[in-house]
Amino acid sequence: MDNHTCIDHARPHCDSRELYKGILDDQSRGVFSGKIVVRKDAQKTNARQTNKNLLLSEEALSNTPPS
Repeated sequence: MDNHTCIDHARPHCDSRELYKGILDDQSRGVFSGKIVVRKDAQKTNARQTNKNLLLSEEALSNTPPS
């Protein structure tokens, strides 16, 4: 499964927290790619993104490329 997210902050004083959790077993494959955009007018924005994956087998694979 591939999961791609984009959080776009367009106004000032925004807060966002994204927690992505993946569980993979057997020979499953997963991808998580997340992006946070803070626009010029969105000053004083506080955004955080966390990715945690649980691999239940030696063959499971999770790809999380940095953005």
